[in-house]
Amino acid sequence: MSDHYGEFGDSICRAGWSAYWEVKLTGQDAVNPALGDQPARFQPESVTPSVTPPPPPSLGIPKPDPIAADNTAVLAAIADLKQTVSAEHAAQTRSIGDALKNVSEWALKYLGPAVGAWIVGQRMAK
Repeated sequence: MSDHYGEFGDSICRAGWSAYWEVKLTGQDAVNPALGDQPARFQPESVTPSVTPPPPPSLGIPKPDPIAADNTAVLAAIADLKQTVSAEHAAQTRSIGDALKNVSEWALKYLGPAVGAWIVGQRMAK
């Protein structure tokens, strides 16, 4: 069993990289426990990662963008588009209203008498 105190059973903490683990990694089963007290021949290099801090937040008033400052043409085009869409919507609403009016007039003209005749025929049959 291997734990923080190693495979030696002597209650000496041998945490970390040592000569014992270098030899053990070569695949040998019988490794001298005394190697646990000796430094390893190969010491892994520890490279401290460089951390770039984020830029500080800007607390001032944002500077106007010279390209975005000249957007009058875009705003005029948007206003024109809104006006066109509103006009088209009004025309479609009128045409839908006219179609519904025509359908109701047709129904009253042709279906009304037929429905009335059917109702009268049903009452006379009783």
